[in-house]
Amino acid sequence: MALLAAARRHLAADGRLIVEWHPPEWFDTVRDGQGGCLGDVAVELADVVRDGDLLSATVRYEAEGRRWDQEFTCRRIDLDAVLTSADLIFDAWLAGERTWFAARGRRQG
Repeated sequence: MALLAAARRHLAADGRLIVEWHPPEWFDTVRDGQGGCLGDVAVELADVVRDGDLLSATVRYEAEGRRWDQEFTCRRIDLDAVLTSADLIFDAWLAGERTWFAARGRRQG
């Protein structure tokens, strides 16, 4: 992934990259109507469409009587393969639900 490779080029020798991602099982279980709240903002998924390793959907945000939509498409990835291709290695999970992790650069030598 070009984004991870670019981030790697900017990491200090002892730096860590913090990444949010969708774990593979999320792609199998996410559905229309799924949501919750982020503070005072209600969040709901709609129009979920799967096409191979791609998943497209719309996130609907609602707060104070206003609503806005954000369409997105994401790809299911093999985490180890993507990190390796960007010269990174997995460091640690940062949240119990495994949606955030840290990676670091491979050691030279």
